[in-house]
Amino acid sequence: MIPLGTILKAYRLVNDSSTCEVAKLIKKSSAYISSIEANHKSPSLSFLKDVSNIYQVPVSIFLDYKS
Repeated sequence: MIPLGTILKAYRLVNDSSTCEVAKLIKKSSAYISSIEANHKSPSLSFLKDVSNIYQVPVSIFLDYKS
């Protein structure tokens, strides 16, 4: 199974966004975004909801990878 951080990074890149842009939109640091995308930290449900809103996809897409 593909790690969740890898999926989140792929969505960000497909949407042509930088970690700084995403961080500003969800009021987190770009270092935090990077650590999640590198699979060093697990994202919270709140984080997943925020990015699902940015990418306009259902949060359930990310929940499938969370476990």
